Amino acid sequence: GALNSEELFSTIMQLAHRGLSFLVSIVCPLIAVAFYTLLERKVIGYCQVRRGPNKVSYGGLLQPLADALKLLSKEVLILRGANLNMFIFFPALALFLRLVLWGFYPNPNYKYRRVVRVLGFLAVSGVSVFCILGSGWASNSKYALMGAVRGVAQSISYEVRGSLILWGARITLGGLEIVGYLHNSGVAVIFLMAPVFILWGITCLAETRRAPFDFAEGERELVSGFNIEYGGVGFTLIFMAEYGNILFLRLLRAVFFIPCR
Repeated sequence: GALNSEELFSTIMQLAHRGLSFLVSIVCPLIAVAFYTLLERKVIGYCQVRRGPNKVSYGGLLQPLADALKLLSKEVLILRGANLNMFIFFPALALFLRLVLWGFYPNPNYKYRRVVRVLGFLAVSGVSVFCILGSGWASNSKYALMGAVRGVAQSISYEVRGSLILWGARITLGGLEIVGYLHNSGVAVIFLMAPVFILWGITCLAETRRAPFDFAEGERELVSGFNIEYGGVGFTLIFMAEYGNILFLRLLRAVFFIPCR
């Protein structure tokens, strides 16, 4: 009886540890997204010889929380004729897929097979294209649909090149396991494949739809692209998914091209 009680307690503790680790893996990227936006706005402000956000709390430290409260409290407006279920589903799916990506990063609590870690990232990135197309289609707006088509065309084209670049880095390191890259003590791939490293940076800009590859949003022509009809909660979900993708791609850039012990 005592042995069974000990085994039960050990099982409960393991499940609690895994649940806490899973919760941290979800919450930490969301917090990082919030303060990454603050950092970006600060840097842009100083580049334009202005201070940037500095009114909320000390030095504007709580500005992301104020922005979140403002967006989440706004009224949700939906066009007449829009597909309500899909209009809500695709932004939520976009954020969910971005959070799933962080599960492929090496974690002792999640023992994926070697190929699953690598191919899982490519699979999730490919499925995320449907979130762009679905968001534009469900809005029942020709401008949103035009932005979605442009965004899908760009994402698919650069995903192919990004996949080839990652395969080249993996072949150079001689393995498919991300953990092997983290413990690689040889020469960093950035020195062996400098042109490929630059191409990967350009691909990341295009994949995350950052300038000068912001055709998916096309603010000059389409005001806001595929998410033009989204506001409040819907825009918040798309926004967090986009910046979560930016952070994860930067993480992969460091892991694949600048490995160290």
